[in-house]
Amino acid sequence: MALRKCLRIAAAVLLPAIFAIVAMGCAKKPPQPVAVSGKVVRDGKGLVGMRVVFWPRDSNLRRIEAGTGAGGEFSLECPPGAYVVTVGPGSVHGPPLPNSGMPTTPESNRPNRTEKSTSVPDKYQDRQSSPLNVEVPAEGKKDLLLDLGK
Repeated sequence: MALRKCLRIAAAVLLPAIFAIVAMGCAKKPPQPVAVSGKVVRDGKGLVGMRVVFWPRDSNLRRIEAGTGAGGEFSLECPPGAYVVTVGPGSVHGPPLPNSGMPTTPESNRPNRTEKSTSVPDKYQDRQSSPLNVEVPAEGKKDLLLDLGK
């Protein structure tokens, strides 16, 4: 009788512990970042000094930011996946967006827009209205054109 009780207690304690260890070992590793490069243009001209933000559709990932340089060119590294992209004034060396570079915060706490710019239409500055949707493949993406129209 005592042996059965000991076996039940051991099973009740050890089985969950073994399951947890096995589950941790089988946990999916986050995807490795890949290179993305491109250009932001409006009226056919590169926009310099803009902040490009890739907002992941997967809420377990963090946003990725880059600044535009000469000719509106930018480059960054991000995990493969689907993103909504916003463009606004500033650079990644300027005042950071809240929680920039930090682990994902709840959706309700994330800012939706960059600092307001009159040179970029409002719809491109807000992730809820931005029509810029990008799918980043496992091999990365080069020569991405973010055309903000006229």
